[in-house]
Parts: sequence; structure tokens; C-alpha cells
Amino acid sequence: MTEPTKLDDDFVVPASGANRRGQDDDKLVHVGQRELHRVGLPDNNEIDARVVAGIAEELFGGKAQVWDCQGRQKAPDVRLDFDDERVGMLEHTRCVSSASMALESAIGRSEWSFDGRFNWIVTVRTAEACDRFRVSYQKTLHACENAGLTSVRRAAELDMISDTVLLRAIAEGDLVATSWSSSSDSADNSYLLVQPPGHSVAMAADWSTLNEMLAAAFATPLISEHVEKLRAAPETDWRCLMIEFDLEAFDQGIAAKLTYDDETPVDPPPLPEGIDALVLMPVWSRQVTYWSDNRWTTRIIDYPVVEI
Repeated sequence: MTEPTKLDDDFVVPASGANRRGQDDDKLVHVGQRELHRVGLPDNNEIDARVVAGIAEELFGGKAQVWDCQGRQKAPDVRLDFDDERVGMLEHTRCVSSASMALESAIGRSEWSFDGRFNWIVTVRTAEACDRFRVSYQKTLHACENAGLTSVRRAAELDMISDTVLLRAIAEGDLVATSWSSSSDSADNSYLLVQPPGHSVAMAADWSTLNEMLAAAFATPLISEHVEKLRAAPETDWRCLMIEFDLEAFDQGIAAKLTYDDETPVDPPPLPEGIDALVLMPVWSRQVTYWSDNRWTTRIIDYPVVEI
């Protein structure tokens, strides 16, 4: 599986997504909304590729299999064998900001668990704040519960937190932790959710800038590299590029429209020569917009459940 596309460092943190549904199940991973990189997976790239193969089957039919494996050099990520004996290849990439990648890695670096009495939601804006909170979150949240506090900010105001870096993160809003409901007295029922922040953006009024945005994306070196992998695939009848993106990878108004508006684009996309299909998949939504068979389609997909 190829590395995510890195964009400029000054891009902001991505839209919110929970980690993780299915976190108490050792065998099945429910994938979606940044759950591709859930803690505890044996090989994130392998899981990513299997998830992408499942999505490809759902969208286009046929039988999908992970193809960039078993020593195949520069092979596309997924092969699709269609019922009419055509062979398709799909290449997946992620257009996300460097800050987004760092934060996602920090959140998913190891398991988050909590044996307290309350349910907690923790929103972190920076990798630094996440790493600092990880060191002391058990002690900090237990201290809040013992004092009857439902907010880490309140604990900071009462001088219950001595870590100056963590205090700065709380003061600047880079870390917000609140108890959103009380569980039973059993620690087995406590819940801890750690997530990146959300965004509020204005949705674009129409699709007038979509093709300009796509043309610019296709011209970037790393996207071009994925296109070349597809073009070079031998004995291939159909080639598809799947781009998973966050709010900062694309124009925010268009990104919001691709995420929340079920209206499909109007004009054909400016696909690179030799590419037959395009999938645009927000990292924080199950709504997918894709071009295939000379038409756009927008639908909500069911993320596959991957057995590990």
C-alpha cells in the first residue's frame, strides 16, 4: 500500500472522526471515519488495502483482491475481476495534511483504555497535546472523577494538574476532555473516546470549481505517481483512482459538498489519460462520490468489516 500524499505543513487538523467503533472486539474492525488506522491492527497497510478492496467491490462489482503484495513491484493496490472477464486495477491514495497525519498517528499510537466510572470524550488538536495527555490521562481522569469534576479544564483551574505543557494545551484549547455521561459503578462500562476536532465550513453553492480543483490535484507529483502506476499495469481493461481526502486537501466548500450534499456533480471530471474511473472519499464520512461508466454517482457506502 502506498504512503499517504503529504500536503503543506500549514494545513490545519482534519475534521472529526471517532476512534473507534468495535474497539472491544479483537477479531473484527469496523472501518470508517479514520478507523483505518485503529490501534491493535497487525499491519495498517495490509488492513487498508483489504478495506479498499471491499469498498471497490461494493462500488463496482466483480471480485476484488489485494494486488500490491507478494513481491509484485509497483503494482496497483487492488485488482478487480469482473463478471464479463474484464480486469480492473484500482490505486488508492490519501490526500491529507502533514498536521493531520501527525495527529492521527499520535491518537492511534497505542490503545486508549480507562477503568473509571464515567464516560469521557477527549478532543485533541495537536500531536504534542495528544502525546502529553497520553502520559498522564489515567491519573488525570481518575483525579477528576474523585473530585466530582466533569472537565479537565476545571481540574486545571483548581491547580490539580502540574504538567506545564498539558496546562498550556488545555488553556489554548488544544485538549478538551469532558465527561459526557455517567456510567454504572462498574469500571467495565466506562468509555473513553479520543478524537481530532471537527470543523464548521460553508458548503459550496455549486460544482463550478470542482474540475479546476481536480486538475490541480492530478498535476501534483505524488498523485501523478499513482496515475503512472495504473497506466503501467499490464493486461488491464479498466483503471480507477481512489482519493481519500480531508478538509484541507481540497477546497473546503467543495470538500463539504462532497461530504454532505447528495447532489452529484454535473460535468465529467478532467481524468488523466488512461484513467477510466475516479472515487472521491472523505476520510470523515461514508458518503462517496465516484465517476464510472460516463456518469457521477453519490451514495452512502457500508464500510467493510475486516477479520484479522
